[in-house]
Amino acid sequence: MKRTLILITLALACTALSAQSQKFPGLDPSPLDVAFFPGNSANAEFRGPRVEAKIKLYYSRPQLKDRELSKLVPDGKMWRFGANEASEITFYSDVTVGNKTVKAGTYAVFIDVKGNNWDFVLHSKLNTWGNFLMDGSQEVARVAGAISTNSDSVEALSVAFKEVDGGAHMVVGWGNTIAEMPIKF
Repeated sequence: MKRTLILITLALACTALSAQSQKFPGLDPSPLDVAFFPGNSANAEFRGPRVEAKIKLYYSRPQLKDRELSKLVPDGKMWRFGANEASEITFYSDVTVGNKTVKAGTYAVFIDVKGNNWDFVLHSKLNTWGNFLMDGSQEVARVAGAISTNSDSVEALSVAFKEVDGGAHMVVGWGNTIAEMPIKF
């Protein structure tokens, strides 16, 4: 009986130590999000006929937190578009971005900020943290984004797609800035 009690105590102690040794990182302050075009393609089978996705974008949502957008997205510098790992966009068929045909596939998204102009840049280098490893030879397409201002400030970087004649626009909102990347199908 004494031996059984000692073994049970040791087993419980080992279990408690192993449970305490596992440490998890804190929650990321810039949560991962996803946007689809058409917008209902991810959950269409629950709401009606299946709608095939044409575009999917994974991005992290940084927040302003009382900071100026110009400090987070500095003029004259390439921005990884989002936070953490560079955002990635998947096209499920060939598209046209700017005047370039872009093959179906997945690309990193960057924004080249030049004053009040935002150039959207698609890059073939995936799985990158920021834009530190960018090589111009891996640039796939570049297009000037239409910029407008919003009277309501958007705290967390937000993305939605809107349908337009012949394609879609990826609409980016952050702070009082709205930028649109045109995509043609």
